[in-house]
Amino acid sequence: MRDFARLVDLIEGIVDFEHGPNISPEGLSKGYTHAVMITFSSQAFRDAYLIHAAHLAFVARLKPWFDEVLVFDYGI
Repeated sequence: MRDFARLVDLIEGIVDFEHGPNISPEGLSKGYTHAVMITFSSQAFRDAYLIHAAHLAFVARLKPWFDEVLVFDYGI
């Protein structure tokens, strides 16, 4: 998670970053063990993050460690 947290300092528009393990007793996580939430100051900054070189390098470096990811966005 340190690599993920470093993106906060490298990419403009990230206003919050949270992460943690699944602790739900409901058994509905479908195998997902951890969650990461990034809050952006706008959708434009989210879009810039997706194509930012630091984010793309992060994804390339860690992709082999993940069987699957789930991503969804919502407005606040």
